[in-house]
Amino acid sequence: MMQVVVNRSALLEVLTVASNVVASRTTKDILKCVRLTADKDRLLVSATDLEVGMRVAVQQADVQEKGEALVPADKLVQIARESVEDTLAIEADADKCHIRGTDSHFEIYSQDPAEFPPVPDLEGDADFEIEASVLQSMIERTVFSVAKENTRYAISGLLWEKSDKQLALVGTDGRRLAWTSASVEKLNGDPKQQIVPAKMVSVLGRVLAHVEGPVAVQVTDNQLIVRGGGYVVSSSLLEGHFPQYRDVLPKDNDKKVE
Repeated sequence: MMQVVVNRSALLEVLTVASNVVASRTTKDILKCVRLTADKDRLLVSATDLEVGMRVAVQQADVQEKGEALVPADKLVQIARESVEDTLAIEADADKCHIRGTDSHFEIYSQDPAEFPPVPDLEGDADFEIEASVLQSMIERTVFSVAKENTRYAISGLLWEKSDKQLALVGTDGRRLAWTSASVEKLNGDPKQQIVPAKMVSVLGRVLAHVEGPVAVQVTDNQLIVRGGGYVVSSSLLEGHFPQYRDVLPKDNDKKVE
């Protein structure tokens, strides 16, 4: 059983971003859902497609009974978007979720939240911190050049290269190349090169639009986790060898364009 009253606009903002993570083309209905966890005066919304995951807390919530629910993301987004209420009351039991406003009542079927795949959180120390606005700008400058469809698996993602208090992002589709770099803070660990899937980068760009201040980034051998502004976004990494992009960068160019 779960009972919570939540600010509708805050919930809609979170669900709109989370819906970009939810798997749209899958035979597993459970991956079309978001998990709602009411705990400690917040509502935690989790989504994953088994490659990219997101956890985000809605703080404008009054938790009346702690619990969890697993509901179809598209139905919940439609209700939150079409409603004109300031707040929505969400009550869930074993197989149904009731969403009520002042003059409205919606009932949608739910699934067992225990069956939902785990969504990683950032635990331990981050590898570095970077301003959200800076990272968002870096993504905008490079993600367009990532290969959309290519048999070369490695270039279907964006290269993240961390070294000497610098973070560089590099994208290429084999014909064009985009590179940008920026300073990072609280640098830990050794220099690393990791290839991040295009979907993760796209989702992260949307998340960063809602975040102010620094975000913490943690990179493991097979995963990237970013935390900031109540959001935690995670993704598995791509395997393969990214092209030696430095070999094609002009060494003696004296032209600059603004």
